[in-house]
Amino acid sequence: MKKNRLFVLSADAMVTEDVEYLKILPNYQRYLAGGAMVKRVRTIYPTVTYPCHTSMATGTYPNKHGIYSNFELHVGELKLPWAWFHDSRKLPDIFTAAKKSALRQQPYFGR
Repeated sequence: MKKNRLFVLSADAMVTEDVEYLKILPNYQRYLAGGAMVKRVRTIYPTVTYPCHTSMATGTYPNKHGIYSNFELHVGELKLPWAWFHDSRKLPDIFTAAKKSALRQQPYFGR
């Protein structure tokens, strides 16, 4: 039985010029040739990693998905916890949709 899989590559701080360079690299050529790519994104200002990636994964801006920072807000605390939390989003993302469609999710962080 063939397993349905979805591979999502999201690179932090990548700009159009980076994609042009990746097109000449053999391994990236395979990814770019066999997949879909977002060519234009209107982001938030200032650009912050987690809200931007959440916007890409949900297709909405922070006012809809509810993630405004990389950190949770805790009034009076100087050291804020990192906001890499799935349950804080107000909307489902592509990973939730993939799981409902029986696609298997295998997170990969780094090397």
